[in-house]
Amino acid sequence: MHNSNGPATNGDGKRTFKLMIVDDSNIMRRRIERTQHFEDLQLVGTAGNGLEALELFKKPTRTW
Repeated sequence: MHNSNGPATNGDGKRTFKLMIVDDSNIMRRRIERTQHFEDLQLVGTAGNGLEALELFKKPTRTW
C-alpha cells in the first residue's frame, strides 16, 4: 500500500519516518515502544493485530 504522504522532513531538513507497532503481545509492543530511540522515527500508533492497525490507519485524525 502506498501512502502519498511519504517520509516527512523535520526542522533541520532530515527525513523522518512514521512507525506503527503491530504485535499481538502487549508486552512486546511496550518493549518495542520503549527501545525505539531513532531520531528519524516517529511513533504514531500501536495495535494488537492487523485489523486494529488498518482501522487506526484509516482514522481521519491520524498523525500521518
